[in-house]
Amino acid sequence: AQVEVDEQRTNLTRFPLFFPEKRPFFLENAGSFSAGTPQAVELFFSRRIGIDTAGQPVPIVGGGRVSGRVAGLTVGMLQLFTDDVNNGPPTMSYTVARVSRELSARSRVGVLAVQRMATDSSADHNRTYGVDGRIGAGQNWTLDWWGAKTETPGRDGDDFGYSARAGYQTGKWNNTLRYVQVGDAFNPEVGFLNRTGGFRY
Repeated sequence: AQVEVDEQRTNLTRFPLFFPEKRPFFLENAGSFSAGTPQAVELFFSRRIGIDTAGQPVPIVGGGRVSGRVAGLTVGMLQLFTDDVNNGPPTMSYTVARVSRELSARSRVGVLAVQRMATDSSADHNRTYGVDGRIGAGQNWTLDWWGAKTETPGRDGDDFGYSARAGYQTGKWNNTLRYVQVGDAFNPEVGFLNRTGGFRY
């Protein structure tokens, strides 16, 4: 997967900046893997694969992706391996599985599992499990929700996160009310979390 250079930004806040994915391999059928609250709590964020925390490329050794529809389900599966770099992370395995089902024209439900694991030590891993959905009520109301749990060895505390969003949209109005809560130990390492240490809003 080719890595493009990000635009330069100066971040004077204590929160990480969100840079959108630009690599064609990850952009194709990206919606099959999407879950969470965009740019706030994304349960899977493909830029965590093949790019280090300083924005430098990490070689992707190989892997593959399957996505599409089968038996009324939207399915996405991803398995990639990144190479170790000097004084950097060891060889890593990244696994993502996502299944969702449309229940009606505007309702759906889905599940997601994400794992990062060092190939030389299964104790060095991070996992995220999530469930999400949308309920359409009438022509104007939608309710979006998700709940997730992470697993990080040696990290204790509340490792759950969840959110609910109610939306009312017409030709003239677009109103939204959202609630998000994240525990102090919630740690989706292959996702995007704009604030750590637990929060709600």
